[in-house]
This record gives sequence, structure tokens and C-alpha cells, in this order.
Amino acid sequence: MCSSYYRNHDGNLMKTKVLIISDDEKHLAEVRDVVAALSNDFEFNFADSEDQAKRLLSSDEYAIIGVEYSSNKINGIDFLSFVKEKYPKSFRMLFTEAAKRERAVYSASDTHRFINKPLRNHELVKAIEHFDGLSKYELDPKIISAILGIGTIPSLPEVYVRLEREINRQEVSISRIADIISNDPLVAAKIMHIVYSSFYNISKSIVN
Repeated sequence: MCSSYYRNHDGNLMKTKVLIISDDEKHLAEVRDVVAALSNDFEFNFADSEDQAKRLLSSDEYAIIGVEYSSNKINGIDFLSFVKEKYPKSFRMLFTEAAKRERAVYSASDTHRFINKPLRNHELVKAIEHFDGLSKYELDPKIISAILGIGTIPSLPEVYVRLEREINRQEVSISRIADIISNDPLVAAKIMHIVYSSFYNISKSIVN
């Protein structure tokens, strides 16, 4: 893995800083195990409330920020909206349980990556290393959102009607659904955009 040091505004060489906001002790223990698997080029800080996290953010630069979806002291969606507004260059992760993922996806515009709870395989490590690599390019926040976000692409209503009819058949044909989608480039593009979005975290290349 390449070095995770970067230069701050003063030109000084610094470690890539990661802020994790959670009051779930079991989850924090999992994250600390992940920290041990990463190189010493990263510096992690932890906060168990939004207020504590805001104090840390006001005193230092964090390249990557991960927050709990919801708890007694944390509203992850609102907090990431705050981070997006105040610290737009920071990469934003949302930790979600599978049962809450569908509701959490509505915050996709403020979230660069959804991370499963409990943590799976090396998902968090890969996300942090990926963001660290992107941070070296000092990309504009709008470009980052275009790369990682779901975005919106307009589609023709007729296609949805045809898809609905096919899906509601007694015997649904995947090949017929594929034919309907393939005949409309806008719908195909939208589906591919969603497939590669932060919601699914798919690393393999999908071309069909």
C-alpha cells in the first residue's frame, strides 16, 4: 500500500486522519481491530457523541469521517449533512445494520460509502484505503460526489410501465426484463450507476 501521508495547508507532512463517531462499544471494538490491520500511516480518533466529534473537527483536519447511523446520542444522517456543509473535502462513511440500510440510503447525497454493521471481511479497510488514495488528488467535492454518489438520470415513463407489467406476470422472465432495459440507454445507465453506488459497494466490474 502506498504511503498515507499528506501535506496540510502549511505544507507539513501529516498522517491521514480518520474520525469515527459511535457510542456502540461492540462496534468500536471491531473498528479498533481494523485499525490494527492498517499501516501506521493512519491516525484514528474516536468520539462517542456529535458534540465531541464537532470539537475534534474544529481543531484538526480529517480526511475520512465515519459515523453511526443512529443511536441515543448520534443521528448519523444529520451529522453527515453537517460535515458535507462544513468540511466538504472529507470523505463520509455511514455505519448501518442491514435492517436499517433501506432507510439510510435516502441520505446517499451526503454519504460516500455505507459500511455494514457488524463489519464484514475487509470492507472498512478497503474503503479507508480507497478514500486515502482519492484524497491525494485533492479533488473538488462535486467531482467526488459524481464518482461515488448515486446521482439522478431522467428516464422515460413508458419503460417503467413495461417493466411493471413484466414483473407482475405470473411467470417473470429475466431475459424479457433485460431486453426492456437494454432498449432504453437511460434506464440502463441509471441501473449501472446505482449498481456502482456506495449503497452496494461492489468491487467487481459489471458490464451487462
